[in-house]
Amino acid sequence: MMMHISIFGATGRTGSEFTSRALQAGWTVTLLIRSPEKVPEAWKNHPSVTMITGNALSKDDVSKAIDSRTEAVFSALSTDKADVLSQAVPAITARMQELGISRFVSIGTAGILNAMHTPDKFRYETDESKKPMTRSSIEHAFVFHHLTDSELNWTIFCPTYLPDGTEARPVSWKIDFMPNAGKRITPASTAAFVFEHFLNPQFSHCRVGLAEESES
Repeated sequence: MMMHISIFGATGRTGSEFTSRALQAGWTVTLLIRSPEKVPEAWKNHPSVTMITGNALSKDDVSKAIDSRTEAVFSALSTDKADVLSQAVPAITARMQELGISRFVSIGTAGILNAMHTPDKFRYETDESKKPMTRSSIEHAFVFHHLTDSELNWTIFCPTYLPDGTEARPVSWKIDFMPNAGKRITPASTAAFVFEHFLNPQFSHCRVGLAEESES
């Protein structure tokens, strides 16, 4: 299925992998780019790419990036060690609701999955996570709560540790929890899985834990 999607965080590690796959599949995209110097040469002057220089913290820029062509939105925004998500995501979802766009997919963090032994808590709130409560975790938790309270058809894909590398071993997944698989997943493997399941109704209104399967 061909789509036109608006992408935030397209030049990041996972965002760039996802964007490249969307273009290879023939999708058209609008990218909100904060740092044009990070844009790959292959995207420049690409007939399927609309690039808008701006900032996801600007409601005006968000409105330019999501327009009447947009059928879905993908966000690979990071917290940028600040409050980027808690500022940007409400503006993005408000614009989507204004235009009647339902599908929102984002990259989260494994810390906001349910803890295995205390499922009423996030992993980052327990010793199950190697990273204690951080601003980043709190920002991602904000996104989860915000989406839960919305009427959007949303999915948050939550990869575990993300070292650099190419798409490699098969990916294991589990809804709302971390799968009992490996302890890492590359941005390439994450992006490939997310793109393949971008419209999968099985993952609507939930978080999806992702990890590459361990070598046998």
